[in-house]
Amino acid sequence: MKTSRVIQFVIAAVLFSAGCVALLAHAFIGFTTVCFCLPPVVLMRRSEAARPIPHRDGVLDWVFGVSLIIFFVVVMTLIFLGKMQVPFSAAERVIRHPAFVIPLWVLIMLGLVWRWRKERRLTDA
Repeated sequence: MKTSRVIQFVIAAVLFSAGCVALLAHAFIGFTTVCFCLPPVVLMRRSEAARPIPHRDGVLDWVFGVSLIIFFVVVMTLIFLGKMQVPFSAAERVIRHPAFVIPLWVLIMLGLVWRWRKERRLTDA
């Protein structure tokens, strides 16, 4: 396995770990979201990123992306206008509790190690 792939896995592990620490530290949820959303992008191979998207898949991606953006804008507008109350307390207590975060971190790290070993076997063979 190339050194660059090992570095990608280390960066992904650091980002996932930072996301879990941010959950435990009650950090800004946007930072936590970025920490959990970036590792799949970091782990993407260059050949996957450079491959052209088939036309049908590209159209579906655009439709999904635009509808997701519209939904996000509508929900944020309703929240800021005070028309929609967001019940964060119960969900936040569960998601930020160490009994949830620590097993989540262990499962994520096991998944990363499993994927790294699988790719290493495929490239060494």
